[in-house]
Amino acid sequence: MGIKHDLVLDIAGVIATNFSPIFWEALSSIFEVSHVDLITFRTEVREQLWTGQMKEHEFWDRLVERFPTVDGRYAANLLLSVIKPLPALLEIPSWSKHANIHLLSNHRIEWVKHIIKPVEGYVKSITISGEVGFCKPQPEIYLS
Repeated sequence: MGIKHDLVLDIAGVIATNFSPIFWEALSSIFEVSHVDLITFRTEVREQLWTGQMKEHEFWDRLVERFPTVDGRYAANLLLSVIKPLPALLEIPSWSKHANIHLLSNHRIEWVKHIIKPVEGYVKSITISGEVGFCKPQPEIYLS
């Protein structure tokens, strides 16, 4: 076999569903909160959350503080329930025979570990922004 090339895959939208649209729309509907206000909140906390400056529990605390009608535990369970494997995840073992697979994503490990656990043995590296302190498109995340 020749030299293996590197294949870098994102998690959200490539090997797992992108939770964002589904999650925020559901929160808005279930807890009767303005979708626009939720999206504003998401934008405000995005970089802190994705770079690990904000811990997961701080995210939930801040969400509930801002939107008191939201049940934080329910929201956390909802978020995990909408992050589901996509067909590409099942291809990673096969692809790893031909390429060095790397996962690189703006995410929280707490939210994707159930997705990546079955393929960990087939990937060369896993870089999650919340773990390394940088998020895409910051150049530093690509060097982590």
